[in-house]
Parts: sequence; structure tokens; C-alpha cells
Amino acid sequence: MKTALIIAPLLLAALKAGAGEAPLVTETGPVITLDDAHRMAIRHHPGYRNVNESIEQADALICSAWSMLLPSLRAGASVIRNENEVSMAFPQFDSTTGAVVGMDDMIIQEKWQVGFNLTAGMTLFNARSIPAIRIAYDLQEQTRLDAMIARNDLLFAVTSAWYQIAGLRELIGVNAQNVDVAVEFDRLAQARQAAGQATKIDAMRARMQLMDARRQLDDAKDAYETARNALAILLGHKGDWRFETPSTAPVIPAETVAALTKQALSRRVDLQSADIDVRMARRDKTETLARLVPVFDVTWQWNASTAEGFSGDNTNWTLIFGANWSILEGGARLAEMKMEASRIRVAQNRREQLEMDIRTNVDRQYRDIVGRRRHLEVSGERLALAQENHRMVSSQYQVGLATSLDLVDASTELSRSRLQLAMDQLALDMAILTLRRSIGEYSSLALK
Repeated sequence: MKTALIIAPLLLAALKAGAGEAPLVTETGPVITLDDAHRMAIRHHPGYRNVNESIEQADALICSAWSMLLPSLRAGASVIRNENEVSMAFPQFDSTTGAVVGMDDMIIQEKWQVGFNLTAGMTLFNARSIPAIRIAYDLQEQTRLDAMIARNDLLFAVTSAWYQIAGLRELIGVNAQNVDVAVEFDRLAQARQAAGQATKIDAMRARMQLMDARRQLDDAKDAYETARNALAILLGHKGDWRFETPSTAPVIPAETVAALTKQALSRRVDLQSADIDVRMARRDKTETLARLVPVFDVTWQWNASTAEGFSGDNTNWTLIFGANWSILEGGARLAEMKMEASRIRVAQNRREQLEMDIRTNVDRQYRDIVGRRRHLEVSGERLALAQENHRMVSSQYQVGLATSLDLVDASTELSRSRLQLAMDQLALDMAILTLRRSIGEYSSLALK
């Protein structure tokens, strides 16, 4: 009993020191904050760079749509080798008397004939161009909205990973406290066995608990490093870096479910993109109907040739006003009309389904936050009870009214309560982030 009373203060001092010790995580390199991580992800993530390329392609489609109405210019040249040279004699008349005074040979076809031409054309009116150009601008707008969604998804992934890493860092601290408790318990068991106050079974139990505690600490450190490395790859960062714990936790929205749902329906960018899908489907149908209207154009052509021809000139030009009207296409236009009508209904159904999903997700995620907050409150109360229980067992152990196993059980319960509190806090933070994402709150970087 005397040996136990001597070792007891050592164990109690170790528990108090372990409770205030910071997690031992060795990190070198520059400090990266959450804002820094957001900017790095925007700059370096290859998937997001492809989003920028999609915007470039959408801009190019607008130029392609306008090309239906803008002028065109083509040039051509040819060199022809004919089998024979062809000429024809034409009479020459006296300008005064009108009598034939001789014959003049005119070359109609040369053996080697060189020609050059310029053709300029322009559509005067094409009804299909109106919906086609509007569709191109709609696609550009939709592409930019999709880019905003992609940016926000990327930033959300970075933020989620950041808070998860912060949670893993807290878990390292909890597991480090468990190791401290197990170390002191192992020392206490060995000392009590040497004094004849504990059995070998007690010492073996203490050693196994120490092995488990160290294994869990190593697992926590491995999980922390794995998460840091995965985030570094996402950010495009090479080399070591120091993680900065978020200074503030996500704030729970104060609005009701109905207000949050209304906010989501007015802010969600993907819902706006779905509206554009419906609008483009209707314009596709309009474009099909526009094929019933004739297309009017004008063409100017200039030709130059080494052969003079019947006109006696080496150059000539032509101006053509034309109209094209596709009257009957074997029922293809009617089939396209049916397909476009079906696509409109599909787009409307998808938009309606998205709105239903938004309403469902906001309600479910809000209730999930309520439950997570309740769990966090219970974990806080449980931690307070575990701390009081640990204090009472420690006091009883000092006067010999509690065994070492009672003290270790109380310390283990305290560590478990701390671990549960950290996990519940992380779960609540992630639930808040998910809800804010669902109601359409976008990072300022995502709106650029």
C-alpha cells in the first residue's frame, strides 16, 4: 500500500500534464491557411483548368453562329492543259459603210489556260440564324454557370478536407493523452508487481493497453499525414508545409427551413443552368420550324482567264441574288419536331426533379444539423461527467479507496469522451458546410 501511495502522485501528475499538452506533429515549410488553399486549388487543379477551356469553346461557338450571317470570301486559281487550241474567225466591218473588210481570229480555248476567281457571298436572311445565335449565347451563359459550380465544388472539397484534417489533428492529441495514461499505468503495474501488491496479469493487461494506445496513436498520425498529402496533391503543392487550424467554425444559419429553401431556390446556380436547358430546348424547336422559311442570299463572282472568250475580255464578274426553300424532306422535319418537343419535356422534368431534390436536401440537412448539435450537447455533458468522475476516482485513489484499474478506467472514459466530443464537433461543422452549400452560398472565389 505504501508503494502505491508513492507512485499515485506520479500518475496523477502525468494525467494533468497530458490533458494540457498540444499534439506532437512535426511540420516544416511555409504555413498554408484555408484562404491560401482555396487560391492554390483554383490555380493548380487540372480539372478546373479544363473548365476554363470549356468557356473558351463556348465563346468560339458564338463566332460560329454569327458566321451564318456574316460575309464570306473565297479565292480560287486553276491551270488547264487542253488537247487543242480552239480559235474562231470573226468578220471585221467598216465603221462607215458597214461592209466586211476582213476576218479576225479570236482564241476561244488555249492549250495552256490559266484562270483566277474571287467569290464573295452573304446571307441576306436566314430564319434559322436567329435561334442558333441565341442558343450560342445561352450555351455561353450556361458554361459560365457550370464553371461557377465547378469552382464551388472544388473549394467545398478543399474546405471539407481542411476541417477533416483539423479533426484528425485533434484526434492525435486525444490518442497522445491515452498513451500517456497507458505509460503511467504500465509503470504503476510494474511497480506494484515488484512490491507484491499486483499480479502478473495486471502487468500484462497494462502492457497490452499501452501497445493498443501506441497503435491507435500511430494510426491517427498516419491518417493525418495521408489526409495532408491528399490535400497537397489537390492544391498542386510540392514539398512540406505547415497546416493552420481554422480560426473559426462554420456558423449555423439562423433562418427557418422554409426561408432556407426559398433562398436555395433563388440562389442555386445549377437550378439556373437547368432553366437554360429548358430555354435552349425550346429554341431548338424554333430552329427546326425556321427551316420552313426560305433562305435569301447574294453572291458576287469575279473571274480572270488568259482566254478572252466570246466577250473579248480576260475578266468578267457576275452578281447573283438567290433563294433556297426546302419544301419537302421526306418527313424528316416532322420527326425532328417530335424529338424537340420530347427534349423540352425532358428538360422540364429534370428541372422539376432538381427543385424537388433541393427542397428535400435542405430539409434533411437542416434536421441533420439539429441532430448533430444535440449530439454535441450530449457529448459536452458527458465530458463534464467524465471529468468529475476522473476527479473523484483520483481523490479516492490517493487515499487507497480505488484501485489502479479504477483510475485507468476513469481516465480512459475521459479520453473517450474527449474523442467523441471532437468527432461530434467535426460532424457538426461538416453538416453546416453541406447545408450552406445546398442553399447556394458560394465562395467569393467561385463567383469570379
